[in-house]
Amino acid sequence: VAGGFMAGTVAAVATAPIDLIKTRIQVCSGYDGVVQSGARILKEEGLRVFTKGIGARVIWVAPGCAITIAIFEDVRNALVVLDEAAIPPPALQNVET
Repeated sequence: VAGGFMAGTVAAVATAPIDLIKTRIQVCSGYDGVVQSGARILKEEGLRVFTKGIGARVIWVAPGCAITIAIFEDVRNALVVLDEAAIPPPALQNVET
């Protein structure tokens, strides 16, 4: 769970700037391309704007990532146990390996 939380934290921080640019393109008029929008935001608002809201983003993304990875691991482990306990089909029971 801790690993999933850390992965979610890194992902949230790493993708925050591009998410800001994407949101501006979707919501505001006058923002057309990714590079042009990023340059405009940087010029008009400065570098610090790309870090605004990272705390809230981490609180939103990291727990979901932790839960997703924990559930994935539990399901994977359960499937491995089921696979190991499976009885081979009759056609393969007498086949030597």
